[in-house]
Amino acid sequence: MLLATSDVALATIICNCVFTAISTLSFTLHIYVRIDRRQFSIGDCFTFAAFVFTFGLVGQSTWAVLDGGQGQHISQVSRTQFELIGKSLLVNEALWAAVNTFIRLSALLLLHKIFSGSYRFRHLSIIIICCSIMHGIAGMLTAVLICRPIQAAWDSQVRGSCGNQTVAYVIIEVYGLAIDVVITSLPIPMVLGLQLPMRERCRVILLLSVGMLVTVITGLRIAALHKVNTPDFSYDQGYLGLLSTLGALIGVTCCCGVSLNAFVGLCWKRYHERRNTIYRRELPFQQPALETQPGRLYQTWDPRDTKMHQGGAESDGVISEPARLGPRRNTV
Repeated sequence: MLLATSDVALATIICNCVFTAISTLSFTLHIYVRIDRRQFSIGDCFTFAAFVFTFGLVGQSTWAVLDGGQGQHISQVSRTQFELIGKSLLVNEALWAAVNTFIRLSALLLLHKIFSGSYRFRHLSIIIICCSIMHGIAGMLTAVLICRPIQAAWDSQVRGSCGNQTVAYVIIEVYGLAIDVVITSLPIPMVLGLQLPMRERCRVILLLSVGMLVTVITGLRIAALHKVNTPDFSYDQGYLGLLSTLGALIGVTCCCGVSLNAFVGLCWKRYHERRNTIYRRELPFQQPALETQPGRLYQTWDPRDTKMHQGGAESDGVISEPARLGPRRNTV
């Protein structure tokens, strides 16, 4: 285990608070940019759905830690709490499947829009979208139908039968991990083919591949799922719940992170517009400097009138004989 025995529950609460704040901030900035540009798409709807289900997952994980004894050793958990932990496992897996499905659909629709000019990319992204939907449905059905009746998943006194939860959940997670790897690597060949400097191409690839963080979380969850049916079930379930909330919150943040650059550019533009407006309001009227050199014309301009003044005499825009300053010189 990565965390000490007494740290799992506390780490779950702290990570839930910190990453929920980060995810909420990124989602708010994303929506602000969309409203300013008036550009909403179906991908934004999936991002919103992922955000809502992520809040449900965070609430479930927090409740399981505070009230269900999740993250504590089995010797410190009552029978009632043990049943609550068994129920929370099913809810956790169902919400995790739903959140990941919405995140994948949002990312795929964004890539489909960016690289819509490629016929091959469009069809490949549609195929992956269908695979993601089927994976999400399979994950939710597995959580609900793994035991018949469903009460047998948490109550040993109920007569029923349960499948091998470890094998079922690991297969689902491996399938999801493969989809995540494909989604992450999908835009790389397209970006490398662009007529851009290598530095810019690497920057775009890094931006589009930020979802690799969720792939790392999925890999850690696969390792944690092998301990679902261990004797210390309550403690291992706490570690699994921590990884689930982290993966969901980081996934939503990555989906909304693509709007961060646009938000910074929008703020910079608004700042310069406001600064120029204030500067124009405070700038006093400046008259052109007078020419005082001998033998040169000097003129003043009255903003209240369109007439030109020369040496104090008015004329209708016609310059009369030059007025000279100082003594007149004799010329040969």
